[in-house]
Parts: sequence; structure tokens; C-alpha cells
Amino acid sequence: MSLRMIPAFVWTSLLLVACLTPSQWLHVNESQVHVGISHFDKLVHVVLFAGFGFLWFQAARSRRGLTWVLVAGVALAVFTEFGQALPIVGRDSDPFDGLADVVGLLIGLASGYALNGLLSPKRRALVEES
Repeated sequence: MSLRMIPAFVWTSLLLVACLTPSQWLHVNESQVHVGISHFDKLVHVVLFAGFGFLWFQAARSRRGLTWVLVAGVALAVFTEFGQALPIVGRDSDPFDGLADVVGLLIGLASGYALNGLLSPKRRALVEES
């Protein structure tokens, strides 16, 4: 396992905890959370999955890896939304949360791709060696 995979594994673990923590452990109803931003929960989903896409893209660093991250990210979005509907989790499952997950995933992948494109060839070679 390369060192680039460690942040991706940590982020994925945090994403799973954030999405699948049972509602009775949260001590707050998801629909009652208001922070002055309309659809704040969608923004949270976008950020969580953007981090997932970006960090796993950095770990994979290949066209095949990009495809794998895209497929795994969409599968994770579906899994977490179905998981939230389980009685043991008891959270609100929302297809628009799943859509926000996929949008975030695409933002993360695009950001990772853009960052790699911005690196000079010499710097890119140094990064790929690590």
C-alpha cells in the first residue's frame, strides 16, 4: 500500500461514519438541522464525496484508477443511501442526497485531474515516484 492511500482510507472511513451513524446516536433530527444555508445536508454530501473522489484519484493516478474510483464512488453513494434507510440506522434516505454524492464525486475527480494537469512534467514525475 502506498502512502497516498492512507488519507483516502481515512477519509472513506470518516465518510462512512458520517453517513451511517444511527439517528439515536446523533441526538438531533436531521430535518431540524438549520445553519442558515438552504439544503445544508446536500452541501455536506458534496464535500464528503468530493474529498473521496479527490483523495482516491490521487492514490490511483491512472486512467484505470479513475474508472475504478468513479465506479466505487457511485456504488458507495448508493450503499450509503440504502444504508441510511435501514431500521438500525434510522436516517432519512433521500435520492437527492445520492445525486449530491455523485456531483461531489465528479467535482473531486475533476479537481484531482486538474491538479495533476497543472503540475509540471518534472514535478509530476517526482510525485509519481513517491
